[in-house]
Amino acid sequence: MPEPARITAVLGPTNTGKTHYAIERMLAHRTGIIGLPLRLLAREVYDRIVAVRGPSVVALVTGEERIVPDRAQYWVCTVEAMPEGMGCDFLAVDEIQLCNDPERGHVFTDRLLRARGLNETLFMGSETMRGAIAAMVPRVQFMKRERFSDLTYSGSKKISRMPGRSAIVGFSVDNVYAIAELLRRQKGGAAVVMGALSPRTRNAQVAMYQNGDVDYLVATDAIGMGLNLDIDHVAFSSLSKFDGRRMRHLQPDELAQIAGRAGRHMNHGTFGVTGEAPEIDDPVVDAITSHQFRPVKKLQWRNARLDFGSPDRLIRSLEMRTEDDWLTRLRDSDDLLALKSLAQDAEIRARAGDGAAVRLLWDVCRIPDFRGISHAEHAQMLTQIYGFLHQGGRVPDDWMARQVKRLDRNQGDIDTLSKRLAYIRTWTYVAQRKGWVSDESHWRGATRAVEDRLSDALHDALTQRFVDRRTSVLLRRLKQKEGLVADVNDQGEVTVEGQFVGKLEGFRFRQDQSASPDEAKTLRQASLQALQPHFSLRADRFYNAPDTELDFTEQGGLMWGDQAVGKLLAGDDPLKPRVEAFVDDEAGPDVAQKVQRRLQHFIDRKIAALFEPMLAMQKDETLAGLAKGFAFRMIEGFGVVPRGEVADEVKALDQDARGALRKHGVRFGQFTIFMPLLLKPAPTRLRLVLWSLSKGLDVFPESPPPGLVTVPTVEGAVPGTYAMSGYRAAGDRAIRIDMLERLADMLRDQDTRGGFEATADMLSITGMTLDQFAGLMQGLGYKAERGEREKVKPVDQALAEAPDAAAQDDAAGQTAEDRAEEILDAGVAQVAETAPEAPAVETDIPAASEGETPVGTAPDADVAEPDVEVYYTFTWGGGRRGNAHGRKPQGKAGGPKGKRGKPKGEKGGDKGQRFESKPPRKEKQIDPDNPFAQALAGLKSK
Repeated sequence: MPEPARITAVLGPTNTGKTHYAIERMLAHRTGIIGLPLRLLAREVYDRIVAVRGPSVVALVTGEERIVPDRAQYWVCTVEAMPEGMGCDFLAVDEIQLCNDPERGHVFTDRLLRARGLNETLFMGSETMRGAIAAMVPRVQFMKRERFSDLTYSGSKKISRMPGRSAIVGFSVDNVYAIAELLRRQKGGAAVVMGALSPRTRNAQVAMYQNGDVDYLVATDAIGMGLNLDIDHVAFSSLSKFDGRRMRHLQPDELAQIAGRAGRHMNHGTFGVTGEAPEIDDPVVDAITSHQFRPVKKLQWRNARLDFGSPDRLIRSLEMRTEDDWLTRLRDSDDLLALKSLAQDAEIRARAGDGAAVRLLWDVCRIPDFRGISHAEHAQMLTQIYGFLHQGGRVPDDWMARQVKRLDRNQGDIDTLSKRLAYIRTWTYVAQRKGWVSDESHWRGATRAVEDRLSDALHDALTQRFVDRRTSVLLRRLKQKEGLVADVNDQGEVTVEGQFVGKLEGFRFRQDQSASPDEAKTLRQASLQALQPHFSLRADRFYNAPDTELDFTEQGGLMWGDQAVGKLLAGDDPLKPRVEAFVDDEAGPDVAQKVQRRLQHFIDRKIAALFEPMLAMQKDETLAGLAKGFAFRMIEGFGVVPRGEVADEVKALDQDARGALRKHGVRFGQFTIFMPLLLKPAPTRLRLVLWSLSKGLDVFPESPPPGLVTVPTVEGAVPGTYAMSGYRAAGDRAIRIDMLERLADMLRDQDTRGGFEATADMLSITGMTLDQFAGLMQGLGYKAERGEREKVKPVDQALAEAPDAAAQDDAAGQTAEDRAEEILDAGVAQVAETAPEAPAVETDIPAASEGETPVGTAPDADVAEPDVEVYYTFTWGGGRRGNAHGRKPQGKAGGPKGKRGKPKGEKGGDKGQRFESKPPRKEKQIDPDNPFAQALAGLKSK
């Protein structure tokens, strides 16, 4: 025998993932159907499943909406609209504790008793249903789900002090609107969610809340039925409601169902009361927080085996009582009251003469009273619809068109639009019934389009009324002791009563100084009151912001974008500065602590990243003795130490110690001991800030612009400023220490006693002119003797003047003169053979006038003079001026240590190649009338 279908009751409080679990189980089967308590929730679940499986296999069936693709496998329905007898593999019913609901309980009870999946059935709901389900459902298995987060009671709060991401619950439309209006004035706005809203309006309102456009949600108890929203706090504006017949107090399990919307998933939630609602009694609070409630003892029931022999027999079957102790007969519901009212009509009784007519009458009576005007008017409309269906089999198109057209108007206030939306739901319901209209597709689309337009208009009206997008509004007149409303735009500008009053910079409010003293206190109080939710939201965004959005200034400030949010303070350890957050006291300690923690995390990570080589050396346990002590000195100097300050320590280091330090990137330069990786712009900028903090400076020195080899020195600079900047002062300029070491390497091979001149490489690496370089060398302790001489022809120019053909002629073994002679000989022979004999012509060439330059003579031949160049001869000054390490440079004749050479003038000395500049020898001018001379000149030019 095949195994019986599995039946499971998944029970637990809110926020336990029961609905999510049911969706996963359904999608594990080939086909399935799930019944949900609200049309809004059905639409939400439908959208979730469509996102996973696509719209071609998912159906949505509610009283007013029907989307059924041809290949539908998964059906999402309201419980009342669940089709019977489909034979799906999987079936689930959510919020099964509604079996105890006086209005709709009989539908849930019927599904509990009769609805089954072929392979698996799930019932999700409260733990209070365990006993009833165990008694009424054979072979049921139970699964208990624990709440993901904690739920705590926070007492009473005024709406003006309501924290952000809160939902305030009211139990009437008037109450909801009043609360939303108050929130608009005091908090800038609220979204509104009610069960009577269409899914389109509800989704648009929820989107405003979920996206952070508003921080508050005002809702009826509709949010208690599985609508998943990011709510941190739920506040009850009342503990009683009108249930359609009388005012009654809410039961603890009903309060828990709504309060449980706070703290979704892993976020803890709170609940409380507001307005005129009394404090919740301690026993009720304990029951809500511990999820312990009185078990359900009775299930609302109505006979499902109906007798359609006549209207009276149908009524009697609906009023049939049960002998089961767990079941109690439902009180007269709206559909039964409508049936009794229509059955008294003689014409209706005459029409309902057979089973089909009685069944049709019952279907018409089950049209919900969306309008809620009165039983009499509802019965009158049902009578008209039944007459159409019984007589013609269809609701006439022209009559249907008039009803729909009458409602297709988007003008009006919230109440007017809400009524039209309720009315159109009636005709949407009629259009969804199979066979009730002639063109079902047309009327379903037409009524849906009108509902969508009314929904959008209602959303706009709700937003316009309860979300003030303007800069500010007047609360009430000040004589009524009502404050002013403040608003904050995206740029942080705060406005009250339409006037600019200040700006929110980071987490501090800067009040506009133009306000009068009498206005200032009131405006500041109103502004900071309105800024309370903004502080919390901004702190959340700041805490989750990436490090790329944060930065520090060269004066120790901490920035979030272009807004100052804190500053650095000196700590016990120079590499561990403290943080002071710029947060107004009105923002609260939680915001201040969150901002401070985020800033501390940022600067700690920044130091760890930029000073990673130095911190690695600090943590190296293999360093010992003098090496460890010298590493400590390097850390004290933030990776840069002038050699003169540690000359004795450097001398004491042996080669092993130096090698261990070099492994961490320490370079022992002639002028500075430093770590090259820490000379980059970012570490240099941070090093200056940390050093300034450790020195207690009021004004921090700014780091030099990146890429500059030298910078001008500034008088009065704090000692150590240039070293921390990665530079060394020398005369009127400071040179980057790594470039200074490269220069020192070049100076090692120079004769510092006999004198040397600056080379092109020296000027290139420093980026200086010759005069600037002379000043730099004087700052380093050298003498610079200035002189002038004839300009030496550059090597490249001398090489360029050498004829290119020379190399080729030499390779061929033929000189240029030989080649030219051959060409001239050939040219003379050719001319002699072809040229006619020219007659003798006497030419009288006039003498040159006074001041005229003779032909063949350069205009400046007599005035050209040799170019003069300035040069410097550098010798070691013999003193210690500018030599920070206090050592005399070693090398040739006391110059920097390096390769040994002989002084200038000795044989084998390293004399550089020199070029002397003399006036160029005058070349013989070419005779313009001589073709052979012209040919020779052309050859030479090649």
